Amino acid sequence: LTIILTGIGRAQHRIEIILQEEGARATIFGATALSGSAHQTIELVQEHQAPNTISNSLFLSGLTEQAVLKYEGKINIFKTAPGADAALYTKNLLLSNTARVSAMPSLEVNTNQ
Repeated sequence: LTIILTGIGRAQHRIEIILQEEGARATIFGATALSGSAHQTIELVQEHQAPNTISNSLFLSGLTEQAVLKYEGKINIFKTAPGADAALYTKNLLLSNTARVSAMPSLEVNTNQ
């Protein structure tokens, strides 16, 4: 899955990746370029509901002027998903002294691994 976002206004985006079959895989790449007074929130959820699933995500952003990005990445590994493997990466480039990024990763593991 590839996601490209640009903008100068306000926006909220929620992306859910749900791995329900044993051995399912997902690779997510996202990029955003924000300028002016843009204010965007991106929430990415990777849910592992089955055994031996794999997910990898990389989200890149570049911000200038007074742009603001709030990025929330969440990995959920359900009790029914032993052997799950997940990675969540974000890289941000601030091109002005007034641009801001808030990146909040979280991990919830409900297996005994």
